[in-house]
Amino acid sequence: MRIDSVDGMIRAPPTPIAIRAAITSPGFVHVATKDELMELAVDEVFAEIEVPAADSPDWRAAATEAARSFRSTALRHPWLASVLGQAGLAYLGPNLMSFSERLAALFATAGFPEPSRAIDTVMTYVIGVGTTEAAWLTTIARSGETEADFIARLLPAAQQAAAAHDHLADSFAAPSDTDPEEIRDSKFTYGLEVVLDGLAMRLPPR
Repeated sequence: MRIDSVDGMIRAPPTPIAIRAAITSPGFVHVATKDELMELAVDEVFAEIEVPAADSPDWRAAATEAARSFRSTALRHPWLASVLGQAGLAYLGPNLMSFSERLAALFATAGFPEPSRAIDTVMTYVIGVGTTEAAWLTTIARSGETEADFIARLLPAAQQAAAAHDHLADSFAAPSDTDPEEIRDSKFTYGLEVVLDGLAMRLPPR
């Protein structure tokens, strides 16, 4: 499916909307409103997210793989996280339902008595981080700079603002030599591990 976007958001022409879909070529998929277009786009993107089999030997590793796949997909499609609350969490498309079913099977097999609550906990974290990260990367893309150059340009102002705050000053003391993408990945991994640590404590003893 090919969908035009501007600054990460879906651009929809006036109703009725026709979008060319490779999966039905030749021809068009017709939708009546922009909301229907959004729902269709969200469901199409959910087909890209990988969820390991429910019988994976390590539920944490499987959940981590699924969370990372969701994050990667959200960063490939920066508009996704921002519209999930409008369409993705209410629309019951086949790909979204398949994704949810595979996650439910994973957490149920792991022994969680309420798999849906475990899913909600993980996805709330992943969507929250994905929304922030996608917005950050969209801002950088608009600037025309690399992420490293963008950070280097903003760092002096951040250092000045943090100078009077003891617990913040050290965080901005000197530029990091680490690739910004690696830093973002490390932060995501840390938060996800904390979430999974909490979920692990909810597992009934075996």
